[in-house]
Amino acid sequence: MAITNNSLPEGAVSFDDIQDLFGGVDPISLEEYYSGGAYVKPLTYTNYYAPLAGSFVPNVPTSGAISTANFQNASKAYTFSQGTSPTVTGFAPSVSTSFSISSFLPDFKRNAGDTFLVSSALVAGTTWIQLPYLHVSFTVGTAKSARTPRLHSKQYIMNIAYNGGDTITLSGFYEGNSTNYPSGGVYLQGVVSTS
Repeated sequence: MAITNNSLPEGAVSFDDIQDLFGGVDPISLEEYYSGGAYVKPLTYTNYYAPLAGSFVPNVPTSGAISTANFQNASKAYTFSQGTSPTVTGFAPSVSTSFSISSFLPDFKRNAGDTFLVSSALVAGTTWIQLPYLHVSFTVGTAKSARTPRLHSKQYIMNIAYNGGDTITLSGFYEGNSTNYPSGGVYLQGVVSTS
């Protein structure tokens, strides 16, 4: 079975599938793949203050009995820095760019009701940063939009919008009192399937 887009499907999962997704060395031992161990880091993020990292592994134990079945539907987060991100806006007082979520989620993770998380971050040089990250959970088939809250009289705001189909739009804009430095930008920091 080939790993597609950082996710393991339902059904039989082999040792090789697990190693292909999470890394590791031969000979393969499932004890290397406990949640929180060297290769399987649990999904972590703190909205607004920390980047997305880790994997969605709801059935992988931290110790004790472990089997390949624990890895069904596991997903490793795609994570990016500004320099490696495939989606980066320009640098201006108001910016926007879109991408296809199907680039990151395989077909079996894009059924109505499936969930995924998208994370954005402000590019270097953005002025008036109050909240550097935005993480938003979406449900396939349901349009939704979320933005960073305004905390200051001058702030660069991020927004992530999903059209309910295949398009995610990242945007940013300056909001607040007059300033000579209203510019900023946004980049895709991470994507992970959460169902």
